[in-house]
Amino acid sequence: MFRSSVDQSEVTRENISSALMELRSAPFNDTLALLLPVGQDYAIRTAISSCLFFDKQTLAWSSRGCKVVNGNASTTVCACNHLTSFGSGFLPMPNPIDFSYVFANAGFAENLTIYLTIILSLSFYIIGLIYARIKDKKDLQYVGATPLPENRPEDHYVYELYVFTGFQPNSGTKSKVNFLLTGDWGDSDIRTLQDHHRRILYTGAQDHFVLTVP
Repeated sequence: MFRSSVDQSEVTRENISSALMELRSAPFNDTLALLLPVGQDYAIRTAISSCLFFDKQTLAWSSRGCKVVNGNASTTVCACNHLTSFGSGFLPMPNPIDFSYVFANAGFAENLTIYLTIILSLSFYIIGLIYARIKDKKDLQYVGATPLPENRPEDHYVYELYVFTGFQPNSGTKSKVNFLLTGDWGDSDIRTLQDHHRRILYTGAQDHFVLTVP
């Protein structure tokens, strides 16, 4: 623990700079305590710097044989007793957030731009959420296979038909599409691709149908 020898009633820039120089040369686990007059506000910027090299045996950064000679907020001077590639680690201390000041100055009139940005962002998010939910409900209508109306309960063979409509313009159709299933043992009746509950054969559609034959 390093303590400045300055009297509590006499704190000058030179004394603070001297104490900070002691902090730069101190190990990481040491701290610095400044005795400042009670009732006065001071803004002190502190940082911790180090000299490190990469130890290939332990595969980790190490400060063995290296020390910080001098440094400031932008430069660190290192001294090492071995010939290795070394670098400097610099750790600025985080600035504390004064929440009492933040909430005391959080008025709507003083921060109109911030509040409007938040309100508009939330509004667009809610609108997009509602739109996506509506689209999800519509997508549920296109889930599953549609039995063709000409199917009969006494049929023995079941086929599932996949019809893919292209994504090119005007690839879809509103016309009735008829087809004939042909095999080695005979042909089926003329069947029609239709669904009375949802739209089919539109551009980019993937329609599934169930066909039964005797």
